[in-house]
Amino acid sequence: MSVCDSFCVVDCDVPMSPMDGTVDTPDHTREGAIVEYMCDDGFRPSANFTSTCESTALWTPPPEDHNCTFVTGTKFANLFLFLKCLYFVSSQCHSVAA
Repeated sequence: MSVCDSFCVVDCDVPMSPMDGTVDTPDHTREGAIVEYMCDDGFRPSANFTSTCESTALWTPPPEDHNCTFVTGTKFANLFLFLKCLYFVSSQCHSVAA
């Protein structure tokens, strides 16, 4: 048995949030901690939305495996697409005029 087996604390650090989402971390990110990923309104999780801090100090599954997928066919989704398009056109106009 090594000294580390008894005294070392494995910490996975706070994982990154998915694009168009957030991560809910417990009061610690040590081995055994479970984090939950959530999607913003108008998005849904593409897969299992939790990760566990392993003894390797890595999250399993890794944070980059968690994605939020845009939900089409809802009033919110249509408004979101319209506003995103409007922003893109507006920003292109400003950069051309500059």
